[in-house]
Amino acid sequence: MPTPRFHPQYTALLIIDMQEKLIPIIHEKEALITQTQKLIQGFNTLNIPILLTQQYPQGLGQTISQITDLLPQDTYSQDKTTFSAITPEIYQHLSSLGIRNLVIAGVETHICAMQSCLDAIDKGFITGIVHNATSSRNPIDKNTALQRLTQTNVIPLTTESILFELQQTADSKTFKPLAKIIK
Repeated sequence: MPTPRFHPQYTALLIIDMQEKLIPIIHEKEALITQTQKLIQGFNTLNIPILLTQQYPQGLGQTISQITDLLPQDTYSQDKTTFSAITPEIYQHLSSLGIRNLVIAGVETHICAMQSCLDAIDKGFITGIVHNATSSRNPIDKNTALQRLTQTNVIPLTTESILFELQQTADSKTFKPLAKIIK
């Protein structure tokens, strides 16, 4: 069986529930925001699709501006009340793009991010969670969820590791802009 890898032509980034009323109570929120911004900038540089969800925005607010300000105009966005972001609409959109690899970031690691990863695996996606671009209110919840996800074949990633894996080579016009984002 081949090693699961993230190929740029089959990959998308799914950002989960980075919302106004959630982010202030999240552990290490500044680092979470910074790493998610780098992911967005990197995916934009590599011209790889980004999707966004919002959990019950009437109660939890909109996605924070530090995230939305970096998203392309045509970013696919969906409001949801399910904890998993792999809704029928999201699944259909990913399928229409030919996506087979899903990179997940956002909050909360042990609830919406974890359930989204598990559903993505069940749907046949090669799935990774970006450890430094996900968090929960309590570190124990994040750490426990990441351990469980690793045991269920979700690939542990960091912002830098996934961006360079998708870049594939230093011999490309996107390498220098990408390296600048990471630094």
